[in-house]
Amino acid sequence: MRPKWGRRRFAPPNIAKSAVRAFLRRKMDDWRWMKEIPESEMRRAVQGIKFLTKPRIHQMVCTLIGINEPRFLFSLDMGAGKTKISLDLIRHAKRKGKLRRALVCVPHLINVGSWAMQIEEHAPDLSYCELVGTREHRMELINGPDFDIYLINYDGLTVFMSELFKKKGKTFEGVSKRNAAAFAKLFNFLVLDECHNIGNDQNLWWAMCNILSKGADYCYGMTGTPHGKKPDRLWPQLKVIDRGETLGETIGLYHASLYTPHKHPYAYSGIEWKFQRRMALKLHRLIQHRSLRYDEKELGNLPPISRIILPATMTTAQLTRYKQLTGELKAAEDHKEREQVFLRTRQVTSGFLGAKLEDGGRVEVAFEKPGKVLAVEQFLLQLDEEEKVVIFHEYTFSGKMLREMLARHKIQFTGVGKFFNKLDPRVELKRFMQDPKRRVWLAQNVAGSEGVDGLQKVARYCVFFESPVSPITRKQAEKRVYRGEQKRHTFIYDVVVPKTVDTRILTSIAQGRDLFEAVCNGRETL
Repeated sequence: MRPKWGRRRFAPPNIAKSAVRAFLRRKMDDWRWMKEIPESEMRRAVQGIKFLTKPRIHQMVCTLIGINEPRFLFSLDMGAGKTKISLDLIRHAKRKGKLRRALVCVPHLINVGSWAMQIEEHAPDLSYCELVGTREHRMELINGPDFDIYLINYDGLTVFMSELFKKKGKTFEGVSKRNAAAFAKLFNFLVLDECHNIGNDQNLWWAMCNILSKGADYCYGMTGTPHGKKPDRLWPQLKVIDRGETLGETIGLYHASLYTPHKHPYAYSGIEWKFQRRMALKLHRLIQHRSLRYDEKELGNLPPISRIILPATMTTAQLTRYKQLTGELKAAEDHKEREQVFLRTRQVTSGFLGAKLEDGGRVEVAFEKPGKVLAVEQFLLQLDEEEKVVIFHEYTFSGKMLREMLARHKIQFTGVGKFFNKLDPRVELKRFMQDPKRRVWLAQNVAGSEGVDGLQKVARYCVFFESPVSPITRKQAEKRVYRGEQKRHTFIYDVVVPKTVDTRILTSIAQGRDLFEAVCNGRETL
């Protein structure tokens, strides 16, 4: 049943029209002209910057902008060398005597290892510390000898900046003002890698980064996908980066200027803000003030890429269960029920089905001879044994089925995800890249799609056992193999059961839509 509105008031913020007009008519910078400077002139302009590794033209542009604007969002497509740009900016600040300590925040622990390798390649003159391990070990590191760069994952910030609170008998984690302020004082240079992860001003990551930014002299955001189809994710990022200079001090002014309010029964305040399409060009013009975009077409020539479907079949049992689930999805009345049924349809096409036990536990059962696993098995057996392959999957049990298949054929593998939690992902990445016998990198979508750099140097085959439903996550995953330093023809394979949710997901991704959100919000059925 859809909930009733009750006494909830539909009351959008009372922002004066004069404030909106002033916000939209401000004189703003626009850095796109820098992209038009001839390479010969640009090389002369950066002669005073001491690069240790040769920069590409777009990296020179971004470094020069970063030196002149200490708060900036670099929206560069994956493979553009955002890490090198960040390191060159840190090195320049140190040469000028303006660097106290730099803090680099990344999404996952494996990204810490990727940054460490990049530092050794592009900035070996900078000392660095990886803030990983137990709470006690991290505290020892932060209180120990000084380093130029401290690498930490966003979750790791909670060790230094959060504490547990109790309210109405419930325990929750929130920002500790005292601890956060003390930690923020240690750094004057902040790099937010994959900063789209702080595109929600209601989550803990955003709150911690916002405090870190307030006291920093330099703050740079790095991402290839700043917002996707949701421009409301821009305000939180730019608020942290430039303190509201571009999109306003408050999200209320941003919404009042570019969005229209609509009643929505599932929104927390009862209001859903919908972006006005006619304001797209205006928003694009506004964000040029403190951001610059380079897409892959502007980054130089990449090798050819081929996208291929690996068809798979379902057994009679799978097909029967799938038809039952599609019927349940059409009959579902609320968001949570649609979400659960949608996930089960994906599981069935992959070859298994999960169920809850009476004691609250959970069990997954595989169908006999799942077609998707057989399709991947045949693909690997036909491939040259010298080729390395990256395989992405969504569900933990899918990873289990793939691991069993790889072990059965004695195909050595490693990777990142729940099955590899006890292993150091940084060590495993190096092992995959350096050991020719390790043929497969098995990655769960949520853990392996961001910031894992180096796979493109050794692998040109990428297989999606289950594709991410988000276009942003999908693009990031593909860029693990198809990015700068990839010199060979690249192949992207999707294991698909025809005429099922698998094909619908790929169609939605091609259109820039998230099928999961569309189905769960009742806008589509399977």
